[in-house]
Amino acid sequence: MTGFTAGQEMALREIRAQFGRERVVLIGGAALGALTTMSWRTTRDLDLVVWVDSQAAVENLGARPGWRRDANVSHRWTWRGMTLVDIVAVTPDTLRAGSFGWAPSRAVLDLSGLELAAAHAVEVQLSDG
Repeated sequence: MTGFTAGQEMALREIRAQFGRERVVLIGGAALGALTTMSWRTTRDLDLVVWVDSQAAVENLGARPGWRRDANVSHRWTWRGMTLVDIVAVTPDTLRAGSFGWAPSRAVLDLSGLELAAAHAVEVQLSDG
């Protein structure tokens, strides 16, 4: 049991279809819920790190049916209007820089530890296997 909602599972399948299994790592509260018995820890969104060659790869997600980018939060997507998905798209350049910034908010995310997270990622089975 992963603790994912049906909408979260469908969104994860879509993300995997778009980027490939080996390029996506779930982080944040949903990852904690999937890997521990902390049933009290719930979250409404999925936080994902996606390794891509360019930011355009994530932009292409908007061409897939059911996906809509948030007009105010550049890294937030909604799948079928019900599942929030925050995507940190990491390119070779941003990984070398060590941080990632979002315009226009100017928020900066330190990327320290992401390679370690990817190296130690654990594959989680969705309900359909």
